[in-house]
Amino acid sequence: MSPMKLAQFFGVFLAGLFLVMLSVNFLPLLLIAPQKFALLFTLGSMTMLSSFAVLTGPYALSAQLMQREKLPFSGAYCTSLVGTLWATLFMRSFALTAIFAFVQAIALAYFLMSYVPGGTTCLNAAGRLGRRSVRTVVTSG
Repeated sequence: MSPMKLAQFFGVFLAGLFLVMLSVNFLPLLLIAPQKFALLFTLGSMTMLSSFAVLTGPYALSAQLMQREKLPFSGAYCTSLVGTLWATLFMRSFALTAIFAFVQAIALAYFLMSYVPGGTTCLNAAGRLGRRSVRTVVTSG
C-alpha cells in the first residue's frame, strides 16, 4: 500500500466525516428543515464509503459489497440512501427521514467496523445490550 493512496483514503474519509459531523449540527432542525440534515448526512456517508473505493479500487469495493456476508448491509445501505433522499426531498417527512438516516448510520457503522478485527462482534454485543436496556425500561415503567 503506497503512502499516497493512504493519504488519499484518509483525506476522502475525513471529508466524509466532516460532512457527517456538520449534518449533526442540523439535527435539532430536523422537524423544520429535514433537507439540510439529510443531504449533508447522505453526502458524508457516501463520501466515507467512497474512501474505501480510493483505497482498494472501485471494482474491489464492489466485489466486497456483493459478498454473501455483506449483502444484507449493501441492500440496507442502498435502500436507506435512496430512502433518506426520497423522504426528505419528495415526502418532506421528518419521521421517515430520521428512520432512513438511522438505518443508513447503522449500515455504514457495520461496514466500517467490518474492517476492524472483532468490530462487528462488538457492534452486535452493543445492539443486544441496547435492546435489553430498552426492554428493561419499557417493562419496568
